[in-house]
Amino acid sequence: MSAEKKVITIKGEEVPISKCRKFNKLYYKLGDVNIQNSGDCYLINGKCYREETGLIVYNYSINQYVILDNSLVKGVIDIIEDKLIFGYFNYMTKKYSKIIDKDNNSYYLYNPEIIKNNKEYREQLSTGIFYHITRLQAFKFNTLLFPSKDYKYSLPYDSKGIIENNLKNYNENYNPEISNSIKNYALLLENLSFGLEFETTKGFIPDRILNQYGLIPLRDGSISGIEYVTVPMQGEKGLQCVVDILKVLKERTEYNDNTCSLHLHLGNIPRTKEFILAFFKVGMKIQDEMFQMFPLYKKYNYHIKNKNYSAPLPTYEILSQLDPSITSDNIDINFGILYKYLSMGQDFKSIGNNLNNVTGHPADPNGHQKWNIVPRYLLYNLIPLIFGNKQTIEFRIHTPTYDINKIFPFIFMNSLLVNFTIKNQNSILKHTSYLKDSDLFNILSNQIHIYDFPNKSVFRDLIYNYIQKRKSYSEHQILNGNILGTESEIPAPNDINWSDDQIIKKNPYVNIILEPLKQKKSYKKIEIKEVKSAIDYNNSLEQAILNLKSLGDNNYFTTTNTTINTSTNGIFKFEDSNIVLNDNTNTITVKEPNIIDNANLF
Repeated sequence: MSAEKKVITIKGEEVPISKCRKFNKLYYKLGDVNIQNSGDCYLINGKCYREETGLIVYNYSINQYVILDNSLVKGVIDIIEDKLIFGYFNYMTKKYSKIIDKDNNSYYLYNPEIIKNNKEYREQLSTGIFYHITRLQAFKFNTLLFPSKDYKYSLPYDSKGIIENNLKNYNENYNPEISNSIKNYALLLENLSFGLEFETTKGFIPDRILNQYGLIPLRDGSISGIEYVTVPMQGEKGLQCVVDILKVLKERTEYNDNTCSLHLHLGNIPRTKEFILAFFKVGMKIQDEMFQMFPLYKKYNYHIKNKNYSAPLPTYEILSQLDPSITSDNIDINFGILYKYLSMGQDFKSIGNNLNNVTGHPADPNGHQKWNIVPRYLLYNLIPLIFGNKQTIEFRIHTPTYDINKIFPFIFMNSLLVNFTIKNQNSILKHTSYLKDSDLFNILSNQIHIYDFPNKSVFRDLIYNYIQKRKSYSEHQILNGNILGTESEIPAPNDINWSDDQIIKKNPYVNIILEPLKQKKSYKKIEIKEVKSAIDYNNSLEQAILNLKSLGDNNYFTTTNTTINTSTNGIFKFEDSNIVLNDNTNTITVKEPNIIDNANLF
């Protein structure tokens, strides 16, 4: 059998004739439509097209040769030695950023990743546009600006009608690696979904980043910047997305303590009369503690804002009308009291005592003027749950922050409150004493206790530290006349590192970080009078050491290079390689910081 005849193609390549197509007496190598530059012509829809005609192009969006039409756009697909390389991709103007070359020509940029290691082009954060470094002054690249009026007013006021598309982007484009810390604690959310609203004063996040995380930019007339809203998220993926979103917000936006807020939405809430009444009772029980954790104006406003956007729940007005014990026999009457308040006067009987008959709020029946609904601006906004059929509650009190160590405790704290109510709603309604002796942390701690997860005590400490630190620092600010509050002054609990596995433990009673020990140890706290008694001038050094060891863990005191000294001013010290004991200040100073440092003795 003779060998197949070979021919020379228009590019001078010797190819078997069966792999070619002949046009005008010239041979063109037949390529694979899925492999770029694999031939001189390509078979598309049963017809062979020569690349030289310009009728076909390689589509970088699908990595395939296609017929050129209006669905494609030409833009920059690579940069080699300061030279822009062009190609075609699907035409979706909102997805792609723009790039401005040194001659001030503007093009679509297919993939911003090609800019990462390029020294000639940089992104201007305030616009999301990539410029040749000769086109902008250096300081303009990182300067955050107020959004333009045209851009701001082009944005929707709420997410109605667009959230489905953004949720699709989130589900398809965001596939993160989940940190182990998030894996450990995500189960505390149970079936609840959550979403966040970040109000800003400056900055801009380009569409390519918004699409990745499902973030939605909205117009809010009460702030100078953009409000960025997440899609409803759940579980591990949702928590990890919050971590990543905060990195973007920190880099690209700013907020103002006095004009901005952080709002949390929890979803998959039971839309029942029993749950709503029970949660309202829980909210009235713990709201004073909740307000203690935030600036004073959050409770009383003092005309700082146009209205109080997180007003207290009307405890006396509601509780004074409710029956002490609420059961299925009187649920409609008691729920009707709350419904009449939240509906601004509508009788629950008028809709047949049935939540399924609620079609909207009487003050905003068409859903276009939510600012007319006065009760939506409470500490807990139940309007979407009752009148919007959204099965969500909005938690409105938090001051603005991009600190994950503040946002996660806020999410978990309110999720625990909701899940506590779900599990105990009958007892909350029926027994007047059920919440009587409970405070905020007691409720949260009881709910934490029912879950089975690692490092439970660490998580409980985190919630405790979050509450106590916020109360303490907020009170300090108020006593100093700062009713607006300064969020940056309030420390965040760092008991858990949400980015990886490292856990940093912190003593809530002192401002000292304790390095994690390889083996967990606990040490007995020793009163100074006990120490003074143990170290007697009449005892030998060895006896003093034995007496000290008897007070606490044997590993706490060592005998290496030990001496006992008495100074002339009467300050008595016991010194060894690990500790210095000082009875004048009631402190132990530890030379090796892996035990304890400058900790006050009780």
